[in-house]
Amino acid sequence: MTTRVFKMPTAIASPGVLPRIAVSTPEKQIGALRLAGGLRAWWQADVGFMDGAAIEWIDRIGSKRLLAAQLPGMAASVPVKQEAAIKGAAAISFSTASLIDPAGQNFFPLNADFSFVVVCRFVPTDGAVVVCNHAPWATATYLVRHNTNRFSWAMNGYSVSGAEGSAPSDVVHVVVCGYTAATKTLTLRQNGTLVQSMARAQHINQDSRLRVGAHVGPDNAVTFSVDAGGLIPLVMAFGSDITADARAADLAVVEGWLIDRYR
Repeated sequence: MTTRVFKMPTAIASPGVLPRIAVSTPEKQIGALRLAGGLRAWWQADVGFMDGAAIEWIDRIGSKRLLAAQLPGMAASVPVKQEAAIKGAAAISFSTASLIDPAGQNFFPLNADFSFVVVCRFVPTDGAVVVCNHAPWATATYLVRHNTNRFSWAMNGYSVSGAEGSAPSDVVHVVVCGYTAATKTLTLRQNGTLVQSMARAQHINQDSRLRVGAHVGPDNAVTFSVDAGGLIPLVMAFGSDITADARAADLAVVEGWLIDRYR
């Protein structure tokens, strides 16, 4: 049965009613950020992923859709929801040939602040793109988990990164990626801790749409994709840099809830 969950759920439903979930105080605070803090989309596997006739992922606070697709030139394969995958919560399970595409929606605005929050768990040796835009790889903006077990948040060929071994396989990671346009600063956080923040003149974002689970350039060349067994239960997109000093309180709420929920 296809289940659609729009807006912020408020209670446990009775039989015969569309299923809903109980919402914690931190979730209500996070939901409120859509008004004051630039929260643009909140994709959560256990309240918005539909794997019926049409496979799509609808965000909790609106109607933004991510559509499942197969990678160009590969056998048909789409992500699926895996129930109770991480601490009892559902996650989206990827294969080597699947990705989720936003059907043209743009979450990487040119010359503007933005950030992403991602929860993920990958298999050993997986060199996986978590979120990325549609630009050619050399100039793309992307979060990647390298097969040397570290994350990098990159833009236009320059990145901020963790040390090798700092993102081990088969472990859930809560990753926050921020961009402040005025100073051209990239910031990478992992599991509640600052990994690296750096301003560079070369940090120039390409204005294009979001993909989750793989990078596919304009020429349909596949650079990296999530290996089979990789899990992503949640992605949040902000139209502001949630890692900025002025957003410390909001960041603490988001990271605290996600670490408690998934780690």
